[in-house]
Amino acid sequence: MPRISNFTDFDPLESEPSVGINYVNPKNDLGRPDAVIIPGTKTSILDLLFLQKTGMAEAIHNYAIGGGTVLGICGGYQILGQMVADPEGFEGHAGRYQGLGLLPIKTVITGQKVARQRQVTSNYPQMGLPINGFEIHQGRSRVEITAMGTEKQEYQPLFDDINLGLVDKCQSVWGTYLHGIFDNGPWRRAWLNRLRQQRGLQSLPTGVGNYEEQREQILDAIANDVEQHLDLTSLL
Repeated sequence: MPRISNFTDFDPLESEPSVGINYVNPKNDLGRPDAVIIPGTKTSILDLLFLQKTGMAEAIHNYAIGGGTVLGICGGYQILGQMVADPEGFEGHAGRYQGLGLLPIKTVITGQKVARQRQVTSNYPQMGLPINGFEIHQGRSRVEITAMGTEKQEYQPLFDDINLGLVDKCQSVWGTYLHGIFDNGPWRRAWLNRLRQQRGLQSLPTGVGNYEEQREQILDAIANDVEQHLDLTSLL
């Protein structure tokens, strides 16, 4: 999207040997990927309007209705909802705008920004995983209680804090305010394993470290290699 933010959310996926990442221009064809991720954005409404103008909003909606897996992070989570409203024009476009309608949330943009680290516990795709991440957003999203209270339980909280995200009963449509979700190795692998099972592939082991640990190991290995070939005495 034109105003994508926090695109480092996808670095951990890039590190998975069995995963291929393709950044799709909304003006191009969506294709038929294993999953579609709508990233964070600096201005949810403008990027929502851009998705609608280019036809990508309709393409994502049809992809999800057809059984595809969609995940929205932060602004992408807001876009997946029923409505995004900015009554005061904090993002520059006052008004109410219809979202993709894939999750039962309504978002109001406010002048107060939420910015905080979070530690929560997962409900899906695997119960009880410790999750670290951070929130940084201006919108406040309200979950429609009627959607949560039906007999079929169409939607469930993604974590032990319902305000951080939802998933539908088929585990096809996911949404979260939590940046860094894929940094959590066991959660990332559990989420990927669902996609692998749909392709008839063997599950990956979930007993892996978090991406931060993997990144530090890679940096240490690079530093050790460089040290062997440089005279660091003059620098130190």
